[in-house]
Amino acid sequence: MRADDRGIAPPCPDAAVLVEAAPEPAFATDAAGVVRCWNEPASRLLGFSIELACGRHVDSLLRPRDVYDNPFADPNLPGLDPALRAEPVHPFEMSLRAAGGERIPVQVGVVVVLSAAGDADHRVVYLLQQRFRRRRSDEVIERLLAQPGWTATAPPPLPSSPLTPRQLEVLGLLAQGLAPQEIADELSISVYTVRSHLRAVFERLEAHSQSEAVAKAFKLRLL
Repeated sequence: MRADDRGIAPPCPDAAVLVEAAPEPAFATDAAGVVRCWNEPASRLLGFSIELACGRHVDSLLRPRDVYDNPFADPNLPGLDPALRAEPVHPFEMSLRAAGGERIPVQVGVVVVLSAAGDADHRVVYLLQQRFRRRRSDEVIERLLAQPGWTATAPPPLPSSPLTPRQLEVLGLLAQGLAPQEIADELSISVYTVRSHLRAVFERLEAHSQSEAVAKAFKLRLL
């Protein structure tokens, strides 16, 4: 069974057929967002057994967040409403909480499976592909090396760091690609404290973005 260009499959008595046949991690929810079927690849990726995942609401189970680490306003995963409006649903990226608490970046494809009665009892199949996030520091270094006139000669170190040890610790984790909530979890502090440290880092380095702050820290040999 194949979905059409809108991401809607023909009427099917059970979306489990698609989920179980999928070689990649996949699960299906009902119209209320409750997980109704879950395959073994999804268990391997996210750590939840089929028995534990089924019957849970997708929001409380996976705590989905967008690429900026913001929770979605709608408790259901994105992509459903456009599919039901017969609009194309392109794959999108987000992160999901695994059973161990870590966040897994994934690319998501959405297929809506209609029941024989129509839209009222539909199932939504989510097909997942893990995305391996590069460290933000690697991306910054590549951009610096690509700039005209950039040389490998580093400037002399500052007599003293303009940042506190905690600010340097937060900035170092940011350079490794961690989001503010992940930094908070790593340091056992609140995400509000992390953001306060980041604001101080931006001010002291005269940076206007995370990537600029990391780039300046490398140039000043702070990291």
